Amino acid sequence: PSGLPGRRGPRNLAFAEDIDNGYADIAFPGVAETLRRGEVEPARLETLDLAQRIRMAAARLDQAAAALSGVSAGTPAGARAGAPGR
Repeated sequence: PSGLPGRRGPRNLAFAEDIDNGYADIAFPGVAETLRRGEVEPARLETLDLAQRIRMAAARLDQAAAALSGVSAGTPAGARAGAPGR
């Protein structure tokens, strides 16, 4: 991934220091900062990119959970018979 727009170092798309205030953190900085600047189309593109990355991460987590529990991928861990809390 190329990281956050306008920054050389930070690559975390969920949390980063606020580009306008280095002492504060901001959630979803690519989306929040483009919206703050009134850049609607870049904000839309950042949102689409972020959503795709979250879907990819969720799929990997589902695969990991399946590998650890012996359940086929795509089946939520809590849905299997005998899962804790059932």
